[in-house]
Parts: sequence; structure tokens; C-alpha cells
Amino acid sequence: MNTRQTVFSVSLLRELEIGRKIFQLWSPYFSPKNQERGKVDALLSDIKREIVCIFPGASIIERLWPIDRWSQVADELWKLGRQPTIIGGRAEIDMSQKIMDFAKCRIVNLCGKLSLSETAALFDCSRLLISTDSGILHIGAMCNIPTVSLFGPGIADKWGPKGERHSIINKNLECGPCTKFGTTPPCPNNMACMMNISSEEVLETSKGLL
Repeated sequence: MNTRQTVFSVSLLRELEIGRKIFQLWSPYFSPKNQERGKVDALLSDIKREIVCIFPGASIIERLWPIDRWSQVADELWKLGRQPTIIGGRAEIDMSQKIMDFAKCRIVNLCGKLSLSETAALFDCSRLLISTDSGILHIGAMCNIPTVSLFGPGIADKWGPKGERHSIINKNLECGPCTKFGTTPPCPNNMACMMNISSEEVLETSKGLL
């Protein structure tokens, strides 16, 4: 084994070990208990449609997608017979309310109402997750729910969910991905990588998985 192969092997083993430790750390959240499933069932007791989860939040402004486009996607999902359901923490409460104000359909808003393990229970009874590049996206992928992810400045090839059950929307602009070593610089291009993603594109990609 030459030096390059040795370095690659050590790097791969390190990544596998890190991945194993991360899974062990987070695995309790991916195995919801009956009490947590019961809470989700109670919140959705009057819902008769297939649930499509929407996570509109992001850790930085450069990864956000316009409110009105989320509303348009929700409206079209409703027309398709699905139940758009917004998820997130307290940070997404104001955003979720604005999406509901723009939308014309019925939206279930669970922002600030679910723990991570309860969110995993929700994924178990949902049909699809549409999300920005976020922690919730990766939790959804680990819970084996199909995902549509909106990637902007992040490195989709590295961090995007893999497999036929996952679709990544990435405009692949010349200026991106601009995130380096976990840091995203202020955007001089009006977040074009996210702004160029249309609601029609998100909906068509979603329909392909539905």
C-alpha cells in the first residue's frame, strides 16, 4: 500500500468512526417512544391526507428561501391532495406564520411543538420532507423519509442526502458553493443560488418523489 492509499484508508476509517459516534449520539432521537408517537397522532388526529413536511428555516440568511415561494408550494401540494405541514423550532415560528398568511390552503403548523424525537415520529407517518440545507434535512434522511433539499451556498456533493429517495435542487452557479470550512461569507450576489430556485421546480421535484 503506497502513501496515498494509506492516507486515504486512515481518513476513511476516521470518517466512519466519527459517523458511528454521531449516530450513537443521535440515535435516541430516531427511535421515538410510544408516548412521542401518541403525541404526534393526537396533533394529526383530524388529518386525512398524506403529510408533506416543510422545513423553511436555516442557520444563516444565505440559506433561506422566499416566504411566498414556500406558500406557493404549500398551495400546490394541497391541490394534489397532500397536507402541507410546517415544522421547526421556536426560531421558525414567525416565518411559519408568514407562510400561512401568504398561503390560500390549510396548513398544519407544528413549529415549536415537537422535540427532535417527536419530529422523528412525525417523519414515520409522513410522505415527504422539503427542506433547506439544514440539520432537520439530515435528520429526515437518517429517518428514511424521502427528501427534496434546496442547496445554495452549501456543498451539495458532500452534504446532500444520497440515494434515489432524495432529490437535491442546486443551481450550480459559478460563485458557488461558497461555504468553506463551515463558514459562509456574506453574499454579494443577492443570494442568487437560492433566489434562482423556483417554486415550480420544487413542486415538480416533489411530485417526482410523491
